[in-house]
Amino acid sequence: MRLTPAQLANAKQDFYYLHGEDADALFEAAEKLLAAGDAEKHRLDVSEIGRIEVEAKNQGLFGAKRRHMLIRNAESANPKQVKLLQAYAARQWTDTRIIVCAPHIESRKGLHKHMLAADDVAHCSFSLLSGEDFSRWLRKQVDEFGLQLDEQGFALLSESLSGMRQAAKSALERLRLYHQGSAGTLSAREVAALIGEHAPEDIGRYCDAVCSRSPRALALLQTLLLDQKTSEVQVLSWLQTRLQQMLMYKWFASTDKRNAVSRARLFGDARRRVPKQSEAWKSEELIQAAAKVVETEKLLKGASVESDAMLLERLTLGLLLPKDVGARTG
Repeated sequence: MRLTPAQLANAKQDFYYLHGEDADALFEAAEKLLAAGDAEKHRLDVSEIGRIEVEAKNQGLFGAKRRHMLIRNAESANPKQVKLLQAYAARQWTDTRIIVCAPHIESRKGLHKHMLAADDVAHCSFSLLSGEDFSRWLRKQVDEFGLQLDEQGFALLSESLSGMRQAAKSALERLRLYHQGSAGTLSAREVAALIGEHAPEDIGRYCDAVCSRSPRALALLQTLLLDQKTSEVQVLSWLQTRLQQMLMYKWFASTDKRNAVSRARLFGDARRRVPKQSEAWKSEELIQAAAKVVETEKLLKGASVESDAMLLERLTLGLLLPKDVGARTG
């Protein structure tokens, strides 16, 4: 059954297959399907899909529980995993919703062809927005965030983040934090400071040190916050961008290393730095690291009694230690 992205909101199927080039929109839709209704929520790597059968058989003390299972990277499934996914697609499920995400999957792959042909699979394609469509979408988001950008600032934001909806939302949230709710219009200079066009050189060095897991990161952070009076929000913005670049690179490199740099949309120095620095991380560690940055960003909004500088120092120290990164994020 073919559905449009707009139709997914009211869909009631038990098995979904989401594919296409717009990974941000795809995962946003997948998260909504995962969150809908009263159910246990599980996010799985394709290597963990055996858990679906285990969870389906696991009856709670008070009877059957509804479960929603999201598989985030089916495009990298091996032949054994493909066969298992195909078997799941043909099965009638009770109290279980399965959401299979396969961004950037090649149309010639057997898994893709099978899912599109399966009668009981609700499949949906997510295409990248055109430049004009993205600009209209971004304008609406700016209004919803309660921000005012001058025309140059808006143009810079739109051009720099074209097609990357999740990154744009994160940037707008940081702009709101940076602006501290004060009245007035944000200029191109202020926008550029947060998305990476203009910033102290030590921010780049700090990101390099964190991503290389060098202890120099702590000293560089002190320089940024104490000596240069750099905004904590700006530091987080740069760090999260770098971590996302590394995660995207490792994701694409796992199936197509030759084209991973271009598919991850790396430009400038990032084309050289990101592949090298990603060698120091496992994909699971990068996912946990990105979650820690988001958690710290929430604490900066006032959910902590610690100083902002202390929050960033604790975050940095945690990211330098592989065992700590793998710990719980709550």
